[in-house]
Amino acid sequence: YISAVDYFRTILTKEDLVDSTIFPDGLQTLLAYMNEVYRLKLCYEIIEYKPAKYVNIRRLNSVGINQDDIKDYCKKVYQHNTPTYFTVYSLTKNGFEHPLEDLGFDEWFYSSILVEDKTHFSHRRMGGSRLFKKGRGTVCLIDFIEWILYSIDSLSMDIYDFTDYLSNEYNINLSVFKIMETVSGSSM
Repeated sequence: YISAVDYFRTILTKEDLVDSTIFPDGLQTLLAYMNEVYRLKLCYEIIEYKPAKYVNIRRLNSVGINQDDIKDYCKKVYQHNTPTYFTVYSLTKNGFEHPLEDLGFDEWFYSSILVEDKTHFSHRRMGGSRLFKKGRGTVCLIDFIEWILYSIDSLSMDIYDFTDYLSNEYNINLSVFKIMETVSGSSM
């Protein structure tokens, strides 16, 4: 290999499906490795379909999906009657459909696509899912909680009902303790 970056690019793109958890210990902590992962994900050459597992665009091309289809998915999500905060789960639950969903991947794949559209979406990992916000800016749990309470025309909700609501509507699973800790440190 000419360089470490060349090596990283090769191991990340040689196969159609890559499981980076089997790479040598310490590799995933190297800055050059992570930079190459970010670069490949940003141009949709690889897409994370599960944490630390990637599908190459070649595999998607073989079933008729290209980078334009992926960008169209992001565009349609943005143009859809999507609320300020959402998850891929809540999008689907609220009727969003796109031909890309026929691939049969789970939520992580589709959220990985949206993560790379930094022009239209901000995100944060939360409760086993990725929470998105339309536009740029920081995604904060307290802002999300306030947004939910205002959007359901209620300024209060039982904490256990709230955790059920997050799970049922967004597939976000947070502990009662985490929510109480977040709320207690705010004006709420």
